[in-house]
Amino acid sequence: MSKEEAQQQLQDALVKNFLSNLELFKQIDKKLYDRIQLLSSLIDKGQYTERYELEFLEESGEFDIFDNLNQEYIYNKKPEKYNNRAISSVNFDKKGYFSILESSLYKNKIYENDIDVRKLQESEDSNILLLNNIQKYVEILKDDTTSKKKNYKSIDKFIFIGTLLGRHIKNILEKTRSKCYFVHEPNLEIFRLSLFTLDYSLFFENRNTRVFFSVMEDNLTFESRLYNFISLDSWSNHTIKYHTTDYNIKQSFDNVMNAIISFKPTMFNYNLHLHNIFRNMCERVKKYKLLSFPQKEMKKFFGDTPVLYICSGPSLMDNIEWLKSNKDKYIIASIGSSHKKLLEHGIKSDIIITLDSKYEDLDRLQFDKETCKNIQDSIIFASINSDQRIIDRFNQNRLYLYDVLTTLKKDCEPLNGYSVGEVGFRLLLELGVKSLYLLGTDLAINQKEGTTHSASGSSVAQTYDLENIDDNVKKGFFDLRTDLIKVKGNFEKEVYTNRSFNNSITFYNKITEEVKKDYQSVYNLCNHGAYFNRTIPTKIDDVNENKIKEFDNKIFIKNLDDISSSSLTFEEKKDINIELEHLNKLLLTLEEFYNREYNSYRDFKNDAITFNNEVMTYEVQSGSFFSIILSNYFSIINPYIDYCFNDTKIKNEDKKVRKVSKLWIENIKILLEEYKYYLEKV
Repeated sequence: MSKEEAQQQLQDALVKNFLSNLELFKQIDKKLYDRIQLLSSLIDKGQYTERYELEFLEESGEFDIFDNLNQEYIYNKKPEKYNNRAISSVNFDKKGYFSILESSLYKNKIYENDIDVRKLQESEDSNILLLNNIQKYVEILKDDTTSKKKNYKSIDKFIFIGTLLGRHIKNILEKTRSKCYFVHEPNLEIFRLSLFTLDYSLFFENRNTRVFFSVMEDNLTFESRLYNFISLDSWSNHTIKYHTTDYNIKQSFDNVMNAIISFKPTMFNYNLHLHNIFRNMCERVKKYKLLSFPQKEMKKFFGDTPVLYICSGPSLMDNIEWLKSNKDKYIIASIGSSHKKLLEHGIKSDIIITLDSKYEDLDRLQFDKETCKNIQDSIIFASINSDQRIIDRFNQNRLYLYDVLTTLKKDCEPLNGYSVGEVGFRLLLELGVKSLYLLGTDLAINQKEGTTHSASGSSVAQTYDLENIDDNVKKGFFDLRTDLIKVKGNFEKEVYTNRSFNNSITFYNKITEEVKKDYQSVYNLCNHGAYFNRTIPTKIDDVNENKIKEFDNKIFIKNLDDISSSSLTFEEKKDINIELEHLNKLLLTLEEFYNREYNSYRDFKNDAITFNNEVMTYEVQSGSFFSIILSNYFSIINPYIDYCFNDTKIKNEDKKVRKVSKLWIENIKILLEEYKYYLEKV
């Protein structure tokens, strides 16, 4: 065969592979397919200049990518060496992985306490209950999650952070044979080249394998896809192996960490779900005015009067003098941690929004008795699980509760957010505000001083040393509040924020996409702040609101009363009775499950997954909150169980699995009975 014939044969094979991959993505991810087709069309028409070119290296019989911009080969003309190194780096050990397991939880220690679960209010008490529950499993399994020596039986979840040409992927697939993959490439042009050199159908040789693709997507879409990947098969989240190409993936790596850390189920565990939120909802649904969202035809509660929404970020105190001079031009809406600071400067909030349930912080920092005497004219929006001692301090005629995480009301949605800032933001948009100005919603640190908050009402205020910022990847661990990452700034190209704030930014962006109407304008005044989608960065000096605000409290309250209720409809009561019947059937199913004897972990896990699927299918379809409680319990407990049994050196598997299965079912039964107890009291 001549050289020309060999080149033509190679060209034909590459094109055939490319077209075959295109047809695959047309079936499994039409949006990605369309984007690849569009890029190909622009290249063919000469309307897009390629930065990257695929080159065949005759001496090695492999491929490289030439970067026209930097005039360099990405594989440094040694693709075979790169591919071999990539394959050898993936093993069944505790190297190169992400995990939702928090080692501090799995200590063999029981905490003495006298906590009444049916009066649970504090997150600290909830964590003690959680730790003691986990210790029962630790006593049986006796597995140290901090040990670096472990050989897994299987690698069930795997992430490719970057694909480049993907020539290493085939062997990694053969080596791992995982059940679930997440494939991310931050550059569409590079991913398109990989379609010539990798057969992506290899991912689907086992028809039960699930694969998620994310190629050059915005952060919100990327993290949403990754969240779906993490949510699938939570048993395996103890060890999510990964391979990274180390080529332009730092931002991608940060995004992966943001998603995994935000998914950690212990941040608000099932004890709080059940004994705080659900209990309070059941007890208060007939006692207080409860707001209902969304309304089919929401009134514009504020008319044309602009609303200034004030949180506790650095921009609040930076602009306090402007605020004092202009307070009468806006309806002032603040959150619990900022309203007290405003009062100190002679600014009274028309609306105050609170989400926190911890009495000690609320009493000390936000709503002490003396301060509450000065806000009796303010309208209070409080979460359904607010501490009763704090609720009693508010003017009951101006108090409105809102549901979080769940609701007993039909055709309504709870107001969810990572923190009170997002909840308040959504609430104001739901009330039809026309012009909304944001101040103190920075969700980024002061870029000069390193501070996170300016108001004294926040219990999580921090100060960072901006001269010594550790690289998160190099330091080898990740944290919600200590890690600093860069995000798009409101005025600056990039600003530093932490992972906790980044979770809030994600929520703000979801709200602007899902709730904000076209007639609503949101002006972001935060000079230190992060950028939010569909908002308008606005300098304080450019704000042009000259009218004195028009705000009739009585009319506003009447309108709020129209979208509130303190009772349940006949249909809502009927739904509760149907759910109670279903809960009784579940108890019988659990009893049957409990009587089974297991000798292998695989048998128990298969039955547990079947039970889980049956329960979750009904609960999710019916909108029951029990599915959320159970899902959180599974997300915390199941990964630890699976971690312990996914070990080539496990001993006494039969004895351990019998004890674990009994405990697992007993705990679910307790949760179910407590849930039923609260629901019967409605």
